[in-house]
Amino acid sequence: MDTRNNRLVIYENQRNDFLGIKKELEELLFSAGEPDSAVHRTSEQEEYNRKSEGRNNISMFISPCNTIIVILNVLVFLMIEIILPSGTGNQLFKDGALSWMEVIDNREYYRLITYMFLHSGISHLGNNMILLLFIGDNLERAVGKWRYIVIYTLSGILAGGTSILYNLFEYNLIVSVGASGAIFGVVGAMAYIVAVNKGRLENISSRQIIFFAILSLYGGMTSQGVDNSAHIGGLISGVLLAVILYRKPKSEKTQHNV
Repeated sequence: MDTRNNRLVIYENQRNDFLGIKKELEELLFSAGEPDSAVHRTSEQEEYNRKSEGRNNISMFISPCNTIIVILNVLVFLMIEIILPSGTGNQLFKDGALSWMEVIDNREYYRLITYMFLHSGISHLGNNMILLLFIGDNLERAVGKWRYIVIYTLSGILAGGTSILYNLFEYNLIVSVGASGAIFGVVGAMAYIVAVNKGRLENISSRQIIFFAILSLYGGMTSQGVDNSAHIGGLISGVLLAVILYRKPKSEKTQHNV
């Protein structure tokens, strides 16, 4: 009799069910176990459940990848403004702002990534990061960490590519910075996912996300100094990437039937 694990050990020369009373003996062993051990196991389980619930509550408000992206944007901005204060426009261009001339003529392809982490001022940074904290947080929970990183990064790159093609065709000699192209990709992905989930995901409805996208695009088109081609390219890219990467979770009823 193994009293520590409350079981009956049957050797090779004995019948498998120990004369038909194996189950009854093990039940007696379990019921005769030390009360202190049972209480200890119960308290350990309760402590584990409490910690798990706490982690789940935190994850409802903080998504790690999205939070890291926000922190990186803030740190880059502070570094440029405080450590390298040599003129915002010139410094942004040197640090990797997006320009079709530099990307195409000089093959500086890294600008398709670096421009996403540069901002022209505190209000530009603040508006983008506040939006990203809310929308990006929901998207990361919906699609998972690595899919979120893929959607955010590729949307930003494709938004930059759209900007390059448009401004090259129009021969606009402009320099673009900001995470808004990638953020519009996040908005586009959320719009698709909310629609797939019958018009609502967590605290976001399809009406809210579509209204926000239309309002943001309209605001950009009626304002000066806004790269609308990047916004549109990011929005479309986010939708397409969500179509490719997102799979709606099976309902509990469907899983049981399977």
